[in-house]
Amino acid sequence: MRADGKSQVYMFFSQMLKSFDRGDLKDLYKLVKATYKSTRPVEDLDLLLWGNLKTMFEPHIEDVVWRNQQEYKVLEWKLYDSCGVHSLMMQHMQIYMLVEKKYPLAPLTLSMMLEKKLKIDYESEIGRIVGIKSLLDAVRITAAQVYVNTALMKLVLLMDFKESMLSVYYC
Repeated sequence: MRADGKSQVYMFFSQMLKSFDRGDLKDLYKLVKATYKSTRPVEDLDLLLWGNLKTMFEPHIEDVVWRNQQEYKVLEWKLYDSCGVHSLMMQHMQIYMLVEKKYPLAPLTLSMMLEKKLKIDYESEIGRIVGIKSLLDAVRITAAQVYVNTALMKLVLLMDFKESMLSVYYC
């Protein structure tokens, strides 16, 4: 329930992410963390919610989700723009990651992510920029490398354009 008295029930974590902003997500994490501070969740849905939030906010390299990631193929990679969360759907598991955090992704997982096209939930310019930047961060490509590659590509295009214009004038 929100401060304004409104509440919403979600059947899937992904549905919730579509309508949450970052503040909602942080509030949910604090609430769930406080609830399970001294106990462990026992019901399946509570366990799933706590596991997703814990993986997202407190990634630890020894967690099962990170140790087992190499066993599964990446099926889909998606960005929920409204709350800044990446969703990595793999065979038999799904991982939710905050855009600004570093996670212990294996090289094979990163490679499979790059083979997939990033799906952005909300098609906005900011969403595209955040998605591209987080991808570049994940594979440790710096902005300087992007600028150099972009400049080289523009130079090649200009040279091709110049050559095609010269061939039109001199042919």
